[in-house]
Amino acid sequence: MSLHQIRVKSVNVHRSNARTHSMLENGSEFEILLIQEPWFDVVATLHSDTDPTGVSQLGVAMHPEWDAHLPKHRNGQICKAIAYSKKSLVCSHIIDNVLNHPLANPNSIILDVKEDSDIIARLVNTYHAVPHNGHMLEHQYAPHLSEEHSYLQGVRGSVSQTRACPVSFVILLSFIYRR
Repeated sequence: MSLHQIRVKSVNVHRSNARTHSMLENGSEFEILLIQEPWFDVVATLHSDTDPTGVSQLGVAMHPEWDAHLPKHRNGQICKAIAYSKKSLVCSHIIDNVLNHPLANPNSIILDVKEDSDIIARLVNTYHAVPHNGHMLEHQYAPHLSEEHSYLQGVRGSVSQTRACPVSFVILLSFIYRR
């Protein structure tokens, strides 16, 4: 496995189409964008003979240099966390949207970054609005993070030996400590 630097940016665009397009157009210094509160709105209306008024099709902003990754969701659900990866990243890596992960839902997306068949990073992008009376987020996520925490413990030991830090180490630690 070769060592490649993958730069990740995480940002809340507050449902703004203009901010999303600006990030995609001017995000050349990053390979992966993790977006919270993305613009997720009507991108097309599907018409048929049985429904001439049409059904609105929801989607995200698109850009020719980026692939969009959406979380597990049903028709009509609004996605609160999405990810974009540079199309040029496919030359050296595989980005796998983990839809069967227990945390995968419209508010959370999990991506595995792979070289060949080896997972070199797991990115967790989650949106959580804190209620006025606080939250119990650690109780909600703790059972599902034990695998990632074990992985981090292993990475922490290997970082001092190799001086290489996978992207997931930084992202997951910031995710864990946001509780």
